[in-house]
Amino acid sequence: MGRTFRITRDDCGRRLDRVLRGLFPDVPLGALMRAVRKGLVRVEGKKTVCSAHVEEGQEILVPWEPVSPEKKERTADAEPREAGLSAANPRKRVTSPVLYADEHVLVANKPAGVLSQPSEARGDCIAEELLRNGQTSSLAVPVHRLDRNTSGVLLLSLSRRASRVLHDAWRSGGVEKIYWALVEGTLPEYGKIDLPLRKDGATNSVAVDDRGSDALTEFERIACVEGMSLARIRLLTGRSHQIRVHLAHIGHPVVGDGKYGSTVHRSFSPAARRPLLHARALFLPVLIPPLEHLSGRTFVAPLPQDFRKALSGMAWQAYLEGV
Repeated sequence: MGRTFRITRDDCGRRLDRVLRGLFPDVPLGALMRAVRKGLVRVEGKKTVCSAHVEEGQEILVPWEPVSPEKKERTADAEPREAGLSAANPRKRVTSPVLYADEHVLVANKPAGVLSQPSEARGDCIAEELLRNGQTSSLAVPVHRLDRNTSGVLLLSLSRRASRVLHDAWRSGGVEKIYWALVEGTLPEYGKIDLPLRKDGATNSVAVDDRGSDALTEFERIACVEGMSLARIRLLTGRSHQIRVHLAHIGHPVVGDGKYGSTVHRSFSPAARRPLLHARALFLPVLIPPLEHLSGRTFVAPLPQDFRKALSGMAWQAYLEGV
């Protein structure tokens, strides 16, 4: 058995998952996705997908009870939650500071430990966190992705039109992404790494392999202190684990990245419990409506606390001003 409702004019053209999240805010995103995939959610009696766009008057079958008016009122009056829960540690609260938002896009400073994309096997993602914490009124969709343990600038779409414009900008190569990383050893002052990468899905690991996809990384050394280098990195392709694997391959693994050979982590600083890699800035090219107001904009994410703590020694203070 289930409950049915019809799509109103206000929801016409919206993604099904966004409509469902608005109507059933207490249903975890992973459970919602699973119900759609298993056919427990149907549109006009037929199986569907989360990304389907619904039309006015369509009948939707769902397996959940609607939120009662009394519960909605209690939720609206309740104190806002400090933050959601990390999928890796349900007792650890995380926050997703919003750097910018309008009716079409939201730019967040994603914390480490939070997924960019939803995964029912691993729990919450940043879109779920933002919605649950009242930082957006509808389910945001990441336009790109960051590794779970990478912090920094993440751009999310809030409208169908914005998604099309941003995906076109990414495909054209007009978007520029800058990362900061703390790496082992004295990194060369400048460099370019042009090595193909291949992912092993079974182990979720990536390696330099001639059979892999082209991958190009540029870097420059910001500073070198006590046998470690702070690096500014520009991604010219977007392969999985690209920065971590490329830097490890040339003998400069990211501090805290035990998966790819870092030997400097907790012994160096209690803060280095994940790869100290941060998506520092995102540069947007000229964009067409409805995002023309964002043409040429740059979004910069302050360093998270764990990264700052790792650089808290006196020798690094000059590089922490204003970051």
